[in-house]
Amino acid sequence: MPRQNRTIGRALRAVGWTTLFPAALIGVSGERDLRHLWGDPDSLAARYWWLAPAKVSVASALLLFSWWAIRRGGRHLTPVLDSMSTLTADTPIVLLLRVFPDDERIADVPARAGRRSGWGALPRTEEEQLAAALSPFGTLVALADPTEDLPQVGALRTPAADHEWRAVVRAGITRARLVLIVCAPGRHLRWEAEQAVAHGDPTKLVLVVPDEARYQAFREVVGPVFPQPLPDHPGASSGIESRSVVRAAVWFEPDWTPRLGDLDFPGSLVGVLAASRTPVRTGFPLAILPVFRRAHLTPVGLPDGPRPRPTLALVAAATVAASWSPVVWWMVTTRLGGTPTATTILAATTASGAALLTARTAMGGYLSLKIARWLASTLALLMPFGIVARGIGLPAVLVWSGFIISFLLLRCRPMHHWTVSRLLYPPDKPAPT
Repeated sequence: MPRQNRTIGRALRAVGWTTLFPAALIGVSGERDLRHLWGDPDSLAARYWWLAPAKVSVASALLLFSWWAIRRGGRHLTPVLDSMSTLTADTPIVLLLRVFPDDERIADVPARAGRRSGWGALPRTEEEQLAAALSPFGTLVALADPTEDLPQVGALRTPAADHEWRAVVRAGITRARLVLIVCAPGRHLRWEAEQAVAHGDPTKLVLVVPDEARYQAFREVVGPVFPQPLPDHPGASSGIESRSVVRAAVWFEPDWTPRLGDLDFPGSLVGVLAASRTPVRTGFPLAILPVFRRAHLTPVGLPDGPRPRPTLALVAAATVAASWSPVVWWMVTTRLGGTPTATTILAATTASGAALLTARTAMGGYLSLKIARWLASTLALLMPFGIVARGIGLPAVLVWSGFIISFLLLRCRPMHHWTVSRLLYPPDKPAPT
């Protein structure tokens, strides 16, 4: 049984979350100073060149410590089942099958490469994100590793003795609404896959595809178990970090025809909608979206069908336009571009960009809404400094308030669900049944 201590767990999580915020601030500051070292040799950051790498080093150490403390504390606090029968018969479960050495690998913190600075990554492990992503199917359950003192965070662990683990796996496959196999070579995993194929429904089996080498080894050892050949690995791209275990998914049609859903392609629907801080939680359901639709379930945070344009969309677009109009006028009156010609070009460019952004927001453009929301939040944060420096005036306060209102309107749930539904359920295609 695990040697858990709830007091230690709470203390570690409190220290970890307290350390995470300053680590992110120091890391962002150090990263900015490093860019100044190369881009502006005369800057203050270049004069104190040693400060930037020192900031990054301190931030990295603090970030790693905070992640470790939060994860370690979570392992002390995560519940452990006495047996799978502890869960009531009407409790739906998702059975996670994997080789025990993969527990450490899937307990890492993933992030989408090239999408956001790693300083903003949340300490949610891949297993935690899988549990959250598949929560509409049920509680994620896995056999406990008998060699571990503390269980990993994510799936509920259930212990099983050497003489009974096979019976537990069979019972779990029969009961589970979804069976998840993390691809890896292994004799025991091959037996578990055989049981999933022999006693399970192909529509409730999903394979988690890791890096290419491990997947190819899985295809050689376990692949012959499946009635049809497994698809090739999608290959690597810049979509998700190379150390991540969850890189793609394979799901099956009723006749065992395998289908590949890729999390590692930045130009796909997954690449557009998946959040950089939680790529598995937001991207994995999109990769197996047909599995959700067959089960008549909806991934967390996504609309369950086409949504009509809310009246709020027109209000938000009008607020965006009203917020940007004074900015353009201020550019013209203060000759921000220097010469009249430069000022006119700058004002015209800003006005046309704002008009296009407003129009696309009113039409439900997902990326346009994200850009408008980001601009509104950035200007709302930066404007107070300019207001204080130049003197508080009613027009400036009104513009600042307009950006805050724009951000809040663009962030509301009806707007998000409407724009996302336009991607998931295009207007020219009927919604799947």
